[in-house]
Amino acid sequence: MNELYGQDDDGKRVNSTQKQDLAVGASGDPRDPNQETRPARVPMKQGTNLGFEDCDFDRSNYRYYAFNEDPNKPGRIDRAKSAYWEHVTNRNGAIAQRASGDGTTYLMRLPMKYALADSNSKKKKVLATMADQTKISANEYAPDPNTGKAEGGTSIYQDRTVSDNPYS
Repeated sequence: MNELYGQDDDGKRVNSTQKQDLAVGASGDPRDPNQETRPARVPMKQGTNLGFEDCDFDRSNYRYYAFNEDPNKPGRIDRAKSAYWEHVTNRNGAIAQRASGDGTTYLMRLPMKYALADSNSKKKKVLATMADQTKISANEYAPDPNTGKAEGGTSIYQDRTVSDNPYS
C-alpha cells in the first residue's frame, strides 16, 4: 500500500500516476526542477546541403558529391578530377572541405551533361544485367503464368487412370 502512495514536495498525498507525472516534469510549473530546460530541438536538414552551408548550389547545372580523401588510400580526388569533377569553392573563395575521420571530405561538382551520361550508362548496365538474369537455362524450372505448372511440363495427375487398388 505504501508503494502506491507517496508525498509530493508540499507534503500532499499523491497516487503513483500523479507521482510519475511529477517526476517527469508534467506539473507545468516553470519552477519545477524536473521541467525540460533545454531549448527547443531544431531538426537536421538531411540530404539538402551535404553539410556545406557556406556554399551556393546550382543543382540545375551540376551534380554535387562529397568525396572523402583517406590518407591511407590517397588518389580518390585525383581520379574524380580526371572524370571532370571539380572542386566547389565556398563564399570566401576557399575550397569547400571539412574534416572526416582521419581524412578530409571535399565537396565537388560535375556538369549535368556528364552526370546524365553517367546515369544513362549505369541504367543500361542494370537493364543488361536484369535481362541476362531473367533468362532460363535448359533444365531450370519456371512456372507457366496461366496454369502455375512448369512450362511445357505436364502434371503427374493429369493422365491418371483409375486403378482397382482401393488404397490409391
